[in-house]
Amino acid sequence: MSQLAIYNFGFLVGLVLVQAFLVVGFVRCLLRFRRPLIADAEAPKAAVVLALRGGDPFLVDCLRGLLTQDYPHYDIHVVVDHVDDPAHRIVQDVLNSEQPDNLYLQFLTAPLETCSLKCSSVVQAIRSLDASYEFV
Repeated sequence: MSQLAIYNFGFLVGLVLVQAFLVVGFVRCLLRFRRPLIADAEAPKAAVVLALRGGDPFLVDCLRGLLTQDYPHYDIHVVVDHVDDPAHRIVQDVLNSEQPDNLYLQFLTAPLETCSLKCSSVVQAIRSLDASYEFV
């Protein structure tokens, strides 16, 4: 083997060792970092906005998953494009079976001409929120 090949091999091994050392240090820092959780009473109120159009096969699972979150203060605001939309029936079935007190259903009343129906639904839902919500 030539001297240059031995030098290059040693240099690459050194780089790999330095990289491995840095990765181990980074992982140790990540494992040591612990942020204390806030109490449920201190958790800010949040709103989940769900703009729906069409019947999705996983919509029931999505809604039930949202309803079983362990976050203490949140509401789910669902905006469906139209009363005849297949998503309306699915949401209504979940409302009837689960009877949640934090799920609000509304229909898109005035679609904006400057954006899509989905964006119009999100805008309508956010405009309907009061000032008590800190996160959307």
